Amino acid sequence: MLKKLVIAEKKSVADDISKALGLKGPAGDGFRENESYIVSWAVGHLLELMDPEDLDKKYKAWLLKDLPILPDLFEYKVVSRTKDQYQVLKKLLKRKDIECVINACDAGREGELIFRAILEKEKCKLPVLRLWLSSMTKEAIQKGFLEGLMPGAQFEGLAAAAKSRSESDWLIGINGTRAVTKRLNSRTNRTVFSVGRVQTPTLKMVVDRELEIITHVPRPYARIEAQFQAKDHKYGSVLQSSQNEENRERFFDLNQAREIQKRLGKPGLKAKASETRKSTLQKPYPLYDLTSLQRDANTRFGMSAARTLSAAQRLYEREKALTYPRTDSRHLPQDYQPFLENVFASLSSHPEYGVFARRLRGKAKASDRKIFDDSKVSDHFAIIPTGELPKNLEGDDARVYDLVVKRTMAILFPPAEYEVVDRVTVLDDLTFRSKGKFLKVMGWVEIYGKLIASEDEVSLPPLSGPLVELMGSELSEHMTKPPGRIGEARLLTLMETAGKELDDEELFEAMGGKGIGTPATRADIIENLIQKEYLVRMSGGALKATGKAIRLMDVLSRVNVKRLHSVELTAEMEHSLKELESGKVTRAAFMKEIVGYVKEVVDQVRDFDYETLYQGTEPVAVCPKCGSKVFENLFGYACQHNTQKEATCDFMVLKEYSGKYFHPAQVSQFIKNRETEEEKLQYMDGREFYGKLILDADCKVQVLSKNAEGEYVSTRSKSVQEMAQSETFSEEKSVESLFFEQVGMFRHSSAAYYFEVARFPKSLGKKTPKTQEPFVSRLPATVCDRPIQESEALEFFQKGKTGLLSNFISKKGKPFNATLYIKADGKHGFEFEPRVKKSKSSEEATA
Repeated sequence: MLKKLVIAEKKSVADDISKALGLKGPAGDGFRENESYIVSWAVGHLLELMDPEDLDKKYKAWLLKDLPILPDLFEYKVVSRTKDQYQVLKKLLKRKDIECVINACDAGREGELIFRAILEKEKCKLPVLRLWLSSMTKEAIQKGFLEGLMPGAQFEGLAAAAKSRSESDWLIGINGTRAVTKRLNSRTNRTVFSVGRVQTPTLKMVVDRELEIITHVPRPYARIEAQFQAKDHKYGSVLQSSQNEENRERFFDLNQAREIQKRLGKPGLKAKASETRKSTLQKPYPLYDLTSLQRDANTRFGMSAARTLSAAQRLYEREKALTYPRTDSRHLPQDYQPFLENVFASLSSHPEYGVFARRLRGKAKASDRKIFDDSKVSDHFAIIPTGELPKNLEGDDARVYDLVVKRTMAILFPPAEYEVVDRVTVLDDLTFRSKGKFLKVMGWVEIYGKLIASEDEVSLPPLSGPLVELMGSELSEHMTKPPGRIGEARLLTLMETAGKELDDEELFEAMGGKGIGTPATRADIIENLIQKEYLVRMSGGALKATGKAIRLMDVLSRVNVKRLHSVELTAEMEHSLKELESGKVTRAAFMKEIVGYVKEVVDQVRDFDYETLYQGTEPVAVCPKCGSKVFENLFGYACQHNTQKEATCDFMVLKEYSGKYFHPAQVSQFIKNRETEEEKLQYMDGREFYGKLILDADCKVQVLSKNAEGEYVSTRSKSVQEMAQSETFSEEKSVESLFFEQVGMFRHSSAAYYFEVARFPKSLGKKTPKTQEPFVSRLPATVCDRPIQESEALEFFQKGKTGLLSNFISKKGKPFNATLYIKADGKHGFEFEPRVKKSKSSEEATA
């Protein structure tokens, strides 16, 4: 009897499908089987595109002359950690009793790619059916198999978009990363500068904000707040300046503000007040898609986008309590009115939600276009409860479930009605303004309780007459502050709107799908930028661009590689993928555009001239060592006489120290003062400490941290960059170390040999340092009066120890033999030959 092979994206989903189809028993061999079905699973992506070195060994070395790498054919390789499960699927696809294959992977672009890649690699020609689920309840799965299986051919557009997305990301990422890394690295700074189709424009938005913060020049201003007595109440009011809307309460002329304050010091001054009161309606927000859910969870609970997605995925897969979360739709299909009605029926018995759910029975109407609209439903509809009531939820899962349930109920409640008050008080030629807002009709806000209802309220009772009396005033002086750093909620919005500042949720839909990334990938993009040390998540949750990120964007902007960092152009590319999915664009046309994109990026990055990159820029400071001019370069700010060819002065300030990035505008002040103000600095993991940077007596930059006694102490020992400033090194070379399990850079001076790796090696057995800086191991050129040969130093760094070496001289002047090994601090230690134990007869003979 022929059977249908069902392939799910992961085992947990395969387990649910097996239960729904009546397949029992363990799945010890990687699948379950009965007389009609075989149910197996992938483990996410079982296949990945071959790396360049898999296509040709010459690509193992990153060489500019080999770029761009443009394979004629993209091929897949098996992911090593999941190769066993791939072999299970490979054997099942070759069974003679399989009549068709059912794609039960996640209903979206990535799920389609996971499934199609397996069939493509195995050259499987079996008929394909597609199972498209938005709910993981037993009833939804059974209904999907009975009524919802569709021919795989209907999803060719989705498959083409998935494959094109994967290949375009490979082309842009591989070629862009190699080109940029080769051009931006230096002898003492070896790191990978990863770039990508979505991650680089996303990073640019955070970098732009960081530069606004760095270049902000504080301005002093004054603010005057007065207290007035109306007939039956007192109220506060702020004096208006003649500035624009943003600065209307700020007086930048402090003398003017002080003169006004003197005038207001006279007792019993009379004024006239008038006000307008308007009722405004605030409609309930649309249902959640993934991005809006992530925004709310971040704003309310400080949850990262990745945490929110994980919680929503668990509530979908494990608890069966929410519909499919990786959606960009905020509406339901028009035939889902009965489904929503059943959800409210189920929630009616819930101890917290039941009081509202019972009031909503029969209220959902299929004609209500703010909820039910087929034209605004994409692959999946909005995230709503399924009606399954989960038990014992806690933590993130409880928070996310609560958000979704309340949003789903709130959309059927009437608008909230607020009264907004604008009161103007005029005293001679001075105008004061007061704002009030209070809730008149709860509407949908009732579901969220008193806390949210009172968030925006400012009480301001009605005026009973125009005459008021000034009771007093206060002048306060302030300094303007830079804009705040971007948090994840704001970044998700900017990704969704392609950088446009939209605050109204109803305006997001007007973007027409021209954001960057997708709801399913945006969380991973943010986490990826953090992992690659472009962003740091600060203690309050804000995202800070690192010096590495600012350097990258600075160079890309100067070289004018606009296609790589333009938010708008990337959004257009994402839109083209959607058009490819719908059949409006061909795969060949899309990939041709991508190849042109890659060639343009590689040419621009490969061909720029270091000498002209900062040509024409003004000097940023005067050198404190020799009085010459200091100019910006790729890595920092150096004296004009500090060049690689002929250095008569070694002064240089790097662009970043402990999270402190030096913008050109700040360098002159730092050199003049020889120190920065005390500020929050940071380790690479985002932990903060109070400290400052100083120029020491040798005009070298030192990072100082403030200890418990209020003293400033050095944070670390000499860095590689600082060593490089004081020693002449040999040419460096790349060496693979089996001991460190990394490729590192080997070089030496007359004093020592050095081996630098990107991260602290696990082989040393110590707890990884919290700073996460590059690790340097040092071996002196002479140890105990014995010169160390380069071959011996290489063995020391590659294997973690040398062979047995002779002719060391002890402090007592005696020669000895020993093996040198690497200690936990990266320095050398001695292992001595074991002493031969004398036998008893030998001792007697020598007695």
